[in-house]
Amino acid sequence: HQNLQIEIERIEAILSNQVLLNEEIKKDLVTIMNKIGDGRRTKIMQLESNEDEIIEEKEVVVNYTNMGNVYTTETSSLYTGRRRTVGTKFKLDKDEFIYDTLVCKNTNKIIFFSENGKYTIVSANTFPIEQKSILPDCKGEHIVAATVINEKSDIDLIFVTQLGNMKRTPLSEYTSRSSIAINLKENEKIVSVVPAYGDKIMVLTKSGMYLKLKVSDITKASRKSGGVRGIKLDSTDVVVSAHMVDNAPYIIPITVEGKAKRVSNCLIGTGNKGNKGTRIGTEKEYVDFTVANENSDVLITTTVSQLRIEAFNLSVLSRNAAGTSSIKLPAGAKVVKISSI
Repeated sequence: HQNLQIEIERIEAILSNQVLLNEEIKKDLVTIMNKIGDGRRTKIMQLESNEDEIIEEKEVVVNYTNMGNVYTTETSSLYTGRRRTVGTKFKLDKDEFIYDTLVCKNTNKIIFFSENGKYTIVSANTFPIEQKSILPDCKGEHIVAATVINEKSDIDLIFVTQLGNMKRTPLSEYTSRSSIAINLKENEKIVSVVPAYGDKIMVLTKSGMYLKLKVSDITKASRKSGGVRGIKLDSTDVVVSAHMVDNAPYIIPITVEGKAKRVSNCLIGTGNKGNKGTRIGTEKEYVDFTVANENSDVLITTTVSQLRIEAFNLSVLSRNAAGTSSIKLPAGAKVVKISSI
């Protein structure tokens, strides 16, 4: 009876004193953790990084998928392969594929754009190497473009939609971590967002029509404004890609089947905004193009793998010539992007 009375007095003392109660709760939680606790199995993204923290600078490849996931690898881990081989495969979810690839430093900040006209800003060092990450503020959004933010230069961003509309907006207008990037029409989607580091931009359509324009001819507008016609399209055609093409010796278009070639940039003249453009090849369905020089490597991304090859392995051909096979595609696989490294 005496021991019971002592225990009652001890419990009453705890219940009447918040400090003692908190200490008792902590003891119980530690006991439970030591008995049945295990390590965290999911990756927590540290969105707010310490700017004073020293980060070893590395070049990385940031791959983002059609499902809004990010897979990051170091460029040093991508060996250069032979043309017409399969490439490195990814462990992706069912029906998931790499939509596009960005090569940058792990110390850079990246601004991602969704096809519906939204954007979000993330530091590259928040993405763990060789692990899957989910982009913050992008749930349910299809990310179609990403670019590195150069905080030392207030450049313009050129927005291009699948309908051929374009606009030019200063990067300095994109200050929030996440917000609206452009005002889109009904059924209009973003296909490219290009930093205007230069004077010439080229757009490519699915049917193989291209148009090279002066950046100064593209209408400058505010962040929430929409674009105006940049290239005239046939009723069944859409824009698939846009890139700056200043001082690049070669343009490399690629088809959904992996047919690619190098075309001399000097053979591609500058046109006028609103024109239809000129054909760049004989294939029926183009998906992307990139620019390169003799020493460039290019990264070909498919729905199942990536292949890094030396650009000079691709034949130099005329605008009217058909491309040659650049990658071996398994049954059902398609090329989705090509990038220079």
